[in-house]
Amino acid sequence: MKIAPYVLVASAVALSVTASAIPAFLKRAGNQAAAFACLFNYFAGRGLSDTCSMTIATDFGIVTSGSLSDLTIDLTSSADPLSFTWSSTGLTLGLLSIPGVNFEVTEAKSRDNNIDIARFETPSAPATQIGASMKTTIGQSPLIVYTDKQAQFSAFVGDLITNSSLTFFLKSSGDVTVRVTIPASYTLPFGVPSTSITVNGVGCSSSYTMAGINLNINNSNGLQFKSLSDHTVDRTTGAFSLTLTIILKNPSQLYLKLGDLTLDTMDGAGVAVGTTLLQAVNLVPGDNTITAIVTSSAAASATLYKKVTTMGDTWTLTGAAGTGSKNTVVAAALVSLKAMITIPALNVD
Repeated sequence: MKIAPYVLVASAVALSVTASAIPAFLKRAGNQAAAFACLFNYFAGRGLSDTCSMTIATDFGIVTSGSLSDLTIDLTSSADPLSFTWSSTGLTLGLLSIPGVNFEVTEAKSRDNNIDIARFETPSAPATQIGASMKTTIGQSPLIVYTDKQAQFSAFVGDLITNSSLTFFLKSSGDVTVRVTIPASYTLPFGVPSTSITVNGVGCSSSYTMAGINLNINNSNGLQFKSLSDHTVDRTTGAFSLTLTIILKNPSQLYLKLGDLTLDTMDGAGVAVGTTLLQAVNLVPGDNTITAIVTSSAAASATLYKKVTTMGDTWTLTGAAGTGSKNTVVAAALVSLKAMITIPALNVD
């Protein structure tokens, strides 16, 4: 199956997109009847008129539902214009039945460039269909973010990181290859009861809901201390650096490659105490082991060092300053991040 380019509509712009789509939605029932007639005639070898081509190009509901078993996004590119990659090993689509016609989708190729915040193009992949449910994959594909939609895309990434779940929309219009069986009383394109036919310009869309990483201030288990591997301290100024191993828990089926992240760090009293560098953050489902390098600020050094080496502390890590990554999209996404980690009394002897 090939689906490219899809349009990605994040929850950040879902309300405006939904509102603008209402007239099209109201027309869907009428469009379905017209589309059924067009497709039935086409499957029967009678061709597509210009009017029919326009009719099936609307989203008449051929895709009734969609789900992703996982989603991989690599956000480490610095390309200009912004271009990342994403993929999924499990895309499932619910398909509308066409009265009097049995069909099996064997390949689809999107080609409509109606863009909301990003688009992607995919390589071909096999599809399997059982009844009205079709399963395929999204191969590693370029995910292109347009400059004037960068803020919305960053909000989408931020929601993936901080929320427990997220709903977003994919829509497309493209070419679909189907294996069709229709009643023998109709003239078939090749004089056989079943054949593969490509229909050009079929519109479709669906919403998808996925669990998020849920890294936020209310999730006390999102970040966990594992060990101290190294430390340095200036005995004169009290400035110090701690190299920690921490665990970032990812309860979702998201694979996010974010690269190095630098987060502002506050102590248990809410006082800014320095920064924490999370190295090579490449998240997979489950527990992720990450190296965190904490560098104290001069003003807080002596007090903080004494606290973490005698009694421990609970820190808050935040990207609110908008400087958490060299990648502008990721840096903006981290503005909404605020996570807690409890540091036990560290043995530095």
